Amino acid sequence: MAVCPDAGRLLLRLEDDGPAESERAIFNATIFYPCWQWNQADLDGIASIKVRAGRIPYYFQLAHDEPHRTFEPAKSPLGELEILGGGCKGHTLASVPLPAAPGADGFLDLDAPLPAGTAGRQDLCVRFTGDTRPQMWVLDRITLQPR
Repeated sequence: MAVCPDAGRLLLRLEDDGPAESERAIFNATIFYPCWQWNQADLDGIASIKVRAGRIPYYFQLAHDEPHRTFEPAKSPLGELEILGGGCKGHTLASVPLPAAPGADGFLDLDAPLPAGTAGRQDLCVRFTGDTRPQMWVLDRITLQPR
């Protein structure tokens, strides 16, 4: 997945903080506006989009850059996973409320149903709403689920 055009240029490869004794996930994320873009995703015959996300501590010491950090306001108490069609300035295809915490493995799997009639190739923007502190949701994997 590409970094969204509005996310800025500070792309970081961040290591998951768990598990202690085995392989850890690596996430590509921009910390000033965390979002990801799938260019020209083929949505023909697709019913939903499954997203696997992890959560990492937001403890970056960037005090002088903090005013540049932005996020989309949450519409529900804990924020949402949002998927937009037409890129990050596009229209909302799906919005799924986020849970208070990830699963026991430190990840969550969310299924975002697409509206009927969604088809064709589109640039998809995937983002999490709400303040990114003290912990930030990051994209691990995205999968198109057929009808």
